Amino acid sequence: MRTLSLPLLPGVLGLIACTGLFDSTDTASAIDGVGVGDDGVDQDPACAAYLDCLAAVDAETLASVQGAYGTSGTCWADEASASQCAAACEAGLATLNDANPNEPACADGSAATAADLAGTWSFSSDDEKDCEGSTVTLERFDLELTAAGGDNLDGEAIASYGADRNVYETDVDFECTFVDGALDCPAAKYDALIYWGVKGKYDGTIDGTVTLYALDGSGNTVCTLRYDAIGVRD
Repeated sequence: MRTLSLPLLPGVLGLIACTGLFDSTDTASAIDGVGVGDDGVDQDPACAAYLDCLAAVDAETLASVQGAYGTSGTCWADEASASQCAAACEAGLATLNDANPNEPACADGSAATAADLAGTWSFSSDDEKDCEGSTVTLERFDLELTAAGGDNLDGEAIASYGADRNVYETDVDFECTFVDGALDCPAAKYDALIYWGVKGKYDGTIDGTVTLYALDGSGNTVCTLRYDAIGVRD
């Protein structure tokens, strides 16, 4: 197993020196699905799609629900509320899609299957994130998806991130699902300190988030860096 040199994460590096690496049991408790950390869970792709649709057809309602369903909304405080909100967003998007069948922003992608996503997807993002005083950018995220039966997909990604004028390349294997137009590849590890996750709504492209998790030597999530990203098929 390769171990990253991490001058990009000074706080993490100091903790590693004190505590050493941790085993897979510690890792499982630190990362329990995509986006679980000290700052809650990721916005569900269904809610991102619902808000995009509202922005196109009902700006007044959009303003009233942004505080709950938005990226930093109250829905994402924990897994239980996130699940309830995701279900509400799926129902809301379906209703809006029925009412606005000619609005591309309201297409729910539900007709697509996991097999339709097979192939290589390149994700890009202009976001810059801070981790322990270092600015971290998503340089590359290429995800190859292979149909694995039913709603399941196997994923292999080559991901690069930049910090402190250095670029670090990683590779990671995912077990993904595609349900109701949403791709979900829960957090998977590159090594004991770096995890990746990706999720998004499919409508010809994959509109969602690529998440980089940096852990310390005790298995605690030090930084959760979520990049708004668009995936296009190569």
